[in-house]
Amino acid sequence: MLARRYFIWFAYHGARYHGWQAQKNATGIQEVLQTALATLLREPLVVTGQGRTDAGVHARQMVAHFDCLADLPVDLNARLNQLLPQDIRITQIREVTLEAHARYSAEHRLYRYYIHRSPDPFLADRSWYLQSLPDIELLHVAAKMLLQHADFGCFAKTHGGNHTNLCDVTRSEWNIHDHQLIFTIQANRFLRQMVRAVVGSLVALAQGKKNLAWWTTLLLDSPGRKCGLAAPPHGLFLEEVAYPDSIFLNQASSLVMPLAQNHE
Repeated sequence: MLARRYFIWFAYHGARYHGWQAQKNATGIQEVLQTALATLLREPLVVTGQGRTDAGVHARQMVAHFDCLADLPVDLNARLNQLLPQDIRITQIREVTLEAHARYSAEHRLYRYYIHRSPDPFLADRSWYLQSLPDIELLHVAAKMLLQHADFGCFAKTHGGNHTNLCDVTRSEWNIHDHQLIFTIQANRFLRQMVRAVVGSLVALAQGKKNLAWWTTLLLDSPGRKCGLAAPPHGLFLEEVAYPDSIFLNQASSLVMPLAQNHE
């Protein structure tokens, strides 16, 4: 019997986890999800994610794939959500071609970073509180400059294991919703800790700790210069991973109740 490949979509609150990847001395999302699937499907399997997230980072839409010999039960979504901790929720499972890959088949990823400007205890672990109000107009100008560049080595984690620092950034913008600043960035791929480094640098610039000349030089000289700044992980959300329709074999399985939508 040949194995079949499935994509699984899920959301998680990352505060209790040491990022996506399974590790020996810490709990990762991968380990928790893999154990739950293996328990219900009664066969050993490996869950491969679309990429890594850092400790404390959240996801409204994370995607992974796994191969399975057995037919999936029609109520697998519901049974997984009963077995998993409440800070991890499955939203969809779909069969895909055997060549499809959660990481390499993705067309783009979209992240949002949330900053709140008024003290709010309910946002303490999912948004960065800034006491000093940044220059909003400067944030807009600097964010748009990212669209003119392709090499983002200046934002890469040292020894991050990247084969290339090239990323095709197609969206980079700030929006204001109530007392929150929301940074949205979309690209075909991201370097490790890249989004946190971008946000940390933009905030330092907008708070007057750096100037626009520094930002311009940083972007132009990215292969040999590091920004050295990173926003806290708890304000970062993976919001969307997009794939071509051609990889999907069947209609989506029954969905659990949709998660609350993020702000545009």
